[in-house]
Amino acid sequence: MICTKMNDDKGSFEKVAHLQSGGYFGEIALMTASRVRQATVTASGPTECLWLDRKTFRRLLTKTLEEKLVNGMSSELPPSISTIG
Repeated sequence: MICTKMNDDKGSFEKVAHLQSGGYFGEIALMTASRVRQATVTASGPTECLWLDRKTFRRLLTKTLEEKLVNGMSSELPPSISTIG
């Protein structure tokens, strides 16, 4: 799958990522109140996608973060986690 983003200066799309098997996208929209897309994802071949709604994503993320904190692994958390709310 190929991720592209609109180049505002030129009005064209530029490739920003190439997702392999197991890759994911859409996490920014799930973690923030904004529903503005950051990129467009296009399948470059046969693709099977799974999806989560925001409520389920946040429940799973919260459970994962709690487990890391309980296990003393908070140093592994990315700095952007503090912005989730």
